[in-house]
Amino acid sequence: MVLFKAKEYLKRNSYIYIIAFIIFAVGIFIGSLASAGVDENQKKELTDFVNAFFLSGGDVSHFNIIKKCVCENFKLVFLCALTSMFIYTMPFCFLTLGFKGFTLGFTSGFILKSFSFKGALFLFSSVLPSVLILLPLMILMCAVCLRFAFLSYKNRTKRQKEIVSFLIIMLFFWFGFNIVDVIQSFISSFAVKGIF
Repeated sequence: MVLFKAKEYLKRNSYIYIIAFIIFAVGIFIGSLASAGVDENQKKELTDFVNAFFLSGGDVSHFNIIKKCVCENFKLVFLCALTSMFIYTMPFCFLTLGFKGFTLGFTSGFILKSFSFKGALFLFSSVLPSVLILLPLMILMCAVCLRFAFLSYKNRTKRQKEIVSFLIIMLFFWFGFNIVDVIQSFISSFAVKGIF
């Protein structure tokens, strides 16, 4: 019964997932174009920064990285939940998805251009696995936020009844993002040591 409801929910909201994926893909495309347009001075600064990280063998404070990720994820989920209270501010969720795509496209394009084969190995071993988990989570979160925004717009009484369950779901998304970031911080460290 639960599985059937989940399938129905996914089927009913398929257009949202398609739109969200297109926004993410456009973000990646624009990000990769932006990385190609970086001038020589900026490229040198970025390359020196990334080289310093790679040459350190990924020896960074996992606690500090995780703490920062937890705070950033909280800001993201909080802002998405807040803007979902009103239909007119709802597009913020999709903008964050586009920005995530942009940062991924820029980072991937720059690393590939600067470190070629080793950069590709790093991206496939460290970045891609986390993206394959984070992307569905982000798209699902956008769908949940959009549904709640429409509900808030159409029926304020029902919004008051469902706001607690909505916030609990958003809390689960926050936990999901944090778990992925914790795993990625350790995988990245091992990947750097093994590749560079």
